[in-house]
Amino acid sequence: MISILSWNCRGAGSNCFLRVFKEYCRRYRPCVTIIVEPRISGDVAEKVIEKMGFDKWLVVDAVGFAGGIWLLWNSGAVTITESDRSNQFLHVQVCSGHDSWFLTAVYASPALIQRRALWQSVRSIAEGMEAPWILAGDFNSILQPSDKMGGAPFDASRARDFQDCVLDSGLTDLGFSGPPFTWFRAGTKERLDRGLVNS
Repeated sequence: MISILSWNCRGAGSNCFLRVFKEYCRRYRPCVTIIVEPRISGDVAEKVIEKMGFDKWLVVDAVGFAGGIWLLWNSGAVTITESDRSNQFLHVQVCSGHDSWFLTAVYASPALIQRRALWQSVRSIAEGMEAPWILAGDFNSILQPSDKMGGAPFDASRARDFQDCVLDSGLTDLGFSGPPFTWFRAGTKERLDRGLVNS
């Protein structure tokens, strides 16, 4: 069985990042790990990645302190081949034994216009997808009123682009266990991080 860890770490440059990450690895034993929003890039990121315990990785660099996606795996467990990328996603094929499937690691831009470009990319990938497919990461959007607590009321028009993308692409939310919200600020809580799969 393949275990995937997806973590919106909101900064991989801190002293405690590696300690917490290694605890997650000890607990969940992932074969594939997605780190989004590391807020470091270039040589600084490379030095951190080399200490994370995986022998292979792909990186979409952060732009300043914004975004960034790291995909790490152990070559003894899976083979990963990059299929497509942008500054908001990394799309790969994963092979393990006789099984083959696709994984899209996502860090959606906080900017609505840029997210719309991501939704179109997801639709394009879905059009040709005939294999099992999982998308995981920070989508920076909510799908429904229960994904939000506090702050301004739920805005259906802001959620519609993401809802339409999920529907058009034939995707289903994997659900969750544990706390329902993944982002907190000034009394507002939202579920922005999730996993989606095709049928």
